[in-house]
Amino acid sequence: MWQNWRFCATERWRRRKLEPSSKATARHSRFGGSYIVQGLKSIGERDLIFHKGLHNLRNYSSDLGKQPRKEPKRRQAAQELSVQHRSALNVRLFLRDFCSEFLENCYNRLMGAVKVRAWEGHGGN
Repeated sequence: MWQNWRFCATERWRRRKLEPSSKATARHSRFGGSYIVQGLKSIGERDLIFHKGLHNLRNYSSDLGKQPRKEPKRRQAAQELSVQHRSALNVRLFLRDFCSEFLENCYNRLMGAVKVRAWEGHGGN
């Protein structure tokens, strides 16, 4: 009987010790493992060691995580502007003709008169 009690006590102690390790934790380990990619060389002669998940291997690039060098604005190619008119063609033609007639008939004559008055105010000098 004494041995039976001792056996039960050691079993209870062993269960109590093993129980916390068997419980799953709420924290998720972000470590996905390291993989050696055979046939793809790293900087040296050795095979590449990949530290991300295998699902990211398809998107692998040796430039992964590097910031591209920013090109100065003066060296950038000019961007082509798409010409998209919001008004109808006949409206644009009418406005163009109206503006050209206004400049010829009204604005140029008005500026000529202002110029003459300005010279008269200065005494003609």
